[in-house]
Amino acid sequence: MALADFAADLVVADVGTSDQETRALLKSLRDPAASPRKGLPVICLLSLSSPAQVHGLIKLGVDHVMIKPISANALCDLAQHLCDNPMPQITVPGYTGPDRRRLPDESFTGPTRRR
Repeated sequence: MALADFAADLVVADVGTSDQETRALLKSLRDPAASPRKGLPVICLLSLSSPAQVHGLIKLGVDHVMIKPISANALCDLAQHLCDNPMPQITVPGYTGPDRRRLPDESFTGPTRRR
């Protein structure tokens, strides 16, 4: 992976019609055993989106998703913000990156949801 030899501060992934390459990139970046740069912020750019696709990318470890069209200034501002204010990171078996638990999960509605 090129990031092993390049001191990047951030990754911007432009997702085309198929997000398989982006998913493979995120899996390799967020794998604690294989990642050359643990905790590296990732922004995904989407031309078409659905809530399921956005949630899937967040669960894989993307820090932020932007929907096109976007301005260069907006992308630069977001990149600067993510570098200055990194997301809280976690490390668990098979994953290191932003805490994915920030997604609302409405699947459990019982009285002890927070326990």
